[in-house]
Amino acid sequence: MKNHIVKGNIFLYRRVQSHLEKLVRKGVLKPEEKIPGERVLAKELNVSRDTIRTALRALEEDGFLVRIPAKGTFIRSTPVKNNINIAFVFPEPEISLLYQGYDNFVTNSTLWRGIVAAGAQHNAAISFQVARPYADKTEAEVLAQHLTDSYAGVIFPSEEFDASARILIDAGFPCVFCNQSMFPHVYYDRAQAMTLATGHIRDNGCRSIMLLGRGSKNSFSWNQKIAAFKEDFAKRGMTIPDENIILLPDSSEKIFHRMLNIFDRRTDLPDAIFCANPTISLTLLHIAQKNNWQIPEKIQLLGYANDMDLQRTIPMLTHIKLPHAEIGAKAVELLIAKIRDNQEIPQKTILKASLIQGETTRNVCGEKINFENFQL
Repeated sequence: MKNHIVKGNIFLYRRVQSHLEKLVRKGVLKPEEKIPGERVLAKELNVSRDTIRTALRALEEDGFLVRIPAKGTFIRSTPVKNNINIAFVFPEPEISLLYQGYDNFVTNSTLWRGIVAAGAQHNAAISFQVARPYADKTEAEVLAQHLTDSYAGVIFPSEEFDASARILIDAGFPCVFCNQSMFPHVYYDRAQAMTLATGHIRDNGCRSIMLLGRGSKNSFSWNQKIAAFKEDFAKRGMTIPDENIILLPDSSEKIFHRMLNIFDRRTDLPDAIFCANPTISLTLLHIAQKNNWQIPEKIQLLGYANDMDLQRTIPMLTHIKLPHAEIGAKAVELLIAKIRDNQEIPQKTILKASLIQGETTRNVCGEKINFENFQL
């Protein structure tokens, strides 16, 4: 065996584990063959015996090795990783009694269900790991150490954990983001999603449009949505004035009051309003009903939504359905391929969104959804 082990990081035993696992899969270490002792391996790989012992224990737990008392450690006749543990890390907004409700929200989301379903299909256990986002260096290292000690791979929902992710990825630990990131990620095509919206608006005869977003003016997501929205409208010979592109704050309560102020001051309404965020979609429906807007006769509403939103909207919102379940499933699939077969995770995997015709826009599709048979 050649020394492929790089020293100098807290995940050294994981590198040893991965190295030995590759030798098993490539047939360098053959089924039922006795492997060298800890002292021999430590010398060959230039690591401590403690590191070798920890790596061998992990390989044994994963089903690659079997220890036979008084005889030694052997490669299993059919070495297969039967128990793959994957962490889904999600940010805890604050350490408080609100945690339980936040946990319930995440674990009922389409993304989480897609992750869990794919985990079951691939014989992997998915664990929900709550942690503080935007951690400092020490906290990031502690989280990274915990993840690598407890799991074979990690799924991150957003770039809020870039610091921990960088440590893991630099150490060769399998990670994937369910959002756009500088690291390997699976996400939806924002430009394609916005094109679905602009095409629907144009096909319905709308000439004036308002775009409502949420977050920071410097947000990559927001600016990407604006650019795609404007570009597609320009291709259709339309423009959207800057005063009709409105960025709302992150707080749900502030969103509601800000939107009330906006529409109290407006003497005219556009033909259509597109909400580039599920919270804004729900808030706008509430305001529309409060103000007795005629939907979709006088004004048409479109937005982003997910399964939790759809259970609460009356009338049902015409919306861009994001492939969250598919994103979660693909993230698991890529991690499993990395863990089991050492396949490289692509830098980006982009999935398509779809438009669901509801009751808040005119029916240009020729038929309405059968709500009795509509399944979330």
